Amino acid sequence: MTHRILFSSGPVILLGCILCCSICCQQSVPAQNDQKLAVEAPPTGEPNRPNAAGATSAAQREATRKLPLEEQLRVARSALNDPDARMKSYGVYLLVELGYEDEAVSGFAELVTAGQDVTALGWAWTHARDDLVAPRMYVKASYYLLDHLDGLARSEREQAEQFLCSGGLANPIAEFSRDAVVQRLRNLELELVEHEQD
Repeated sequence: MTHRILFSSGPVILLGCILCCSICCQQSVPAQNDQKLAVEAPPTGEPNRPNAAGATSAAQREATRKLPLEEQLRVARSALNDPDARMKSYGVYLLVELGYEDEAVSGFAELVTAGQDVTALGWAWTHARDDLVAPRMYVKASYYLLDHLDGLARSEREQAEQFLCSGGLANPIAEFSRDAVVQRLRNLELELVEHEQD
C-alpha cells in the first residue's frame, strides 16, 4: 500500500516550490565511449524542462546506468567536482540515485550558494521511488548550509539564507533567523522519523 506523505509544517511543499518552481538549465551526462568518458553538451534550442538526468540522449543515460557501480560512482564523483554547474548537478543527481546522499550534500549546497537553479534535482527527488528523499536532502543540505554559513562570501550567504528561509507556499521565514530555520528542520526531522517508521 502506497501512502502519500503530507507534512503539516509544509516542508514537502517547501521543496516543491523551492526546487520545482522554475525550470532548471539543462545538464550534461557522462557516457562511456571507447573506454573514455565523454560529455556532450545539450543541443541548442532544446525545450527547457526539469530533467535531473541531463539533456543528453536516453541512450547515453541508459549507458551510464549500465556501468558497474564503481564506474557510476566514478562518473558521479567526477561530475560533482566539475566547475560546470550542469555537471555538478548531474553528479549530485547520480550520487543520490545510487544511495550516496551524504556525499551529494556538499555539491548540492555549492549549487545553492552559487545561485544555480536546482529545480530539476528537486523534481527528481520529489518523484523518486523513495518519497522521503526530497525532505531528507532538504534537511541535510540545510544543516550543511547552516554549518558553513559564516564562511561564505556575502553573495553566497544571501543565496543560502534565501534557500533556508523560503518556505515556498508553506511557512516561509520572513527574515533569516538561525533559530527559526533550526526549529523548522527539527520539526521536519520528527516527521521524517514518523514516516520512516510507517
